[in-house]
Amino acid sequence: MAESKQAEKNPQFRVVSQYIQDLSFECPLAPAFVTSSKQDLGLQVMVQARELGDDNHEVLIKLRGESKGDKEPTIFMIEVAYAGVFMLKDIPDAQKGPLLGIEAPALLFPFARQIMMSNIAAAGFRAPTIEPINFHGLYMQQQQQAAAAAKPEAGKKAAAK
Repeated sequence: MAESKQAEKNPQFRVVSQYIQDLSFECPLAPAFVTSSKQDLGLQVMVQARELGDDNHEVLIKLRGESKGDKEPTIFMIEVAYAGVFMLKDIPDAQKGPLLGIEAPALLFPFARQIMMSNIAAAGFRAPTIEPINFHGLYMQQQQQAAAAAKPEAGKKAAAK
């Protein structure tokens, strides 16, 4: 009996499901893109997390890539929104942010990257090499931006009193 209560108190972090939430590919200059020899891919990354209830949280990683050529403004654009539902049970609140902002996106990223690369290749382009992302650095940057945004709000409230 005591062992079962101990097992219930063990922190749990696991993937419940993962899925493509949105996928978009646009090639506005087709078929004119074949004249370009250069295909640089600029990549933007965004991570969002939200609570679903029952110890479940959804983490969404959005990858947006835009390829520009020698002469053309944009050869193609691709967006992948890949999400996962994660169960966080008996996890202290202080640890939830890093798990949802660092660990969960790091688990989802290889799948989102593969979807992006295979769709670029399926569209007839050379699949780019997409380097791993430092989700720890991204998370820390988001935390600093949130703290900086909160400071002016706190100053406004104090000045209003």
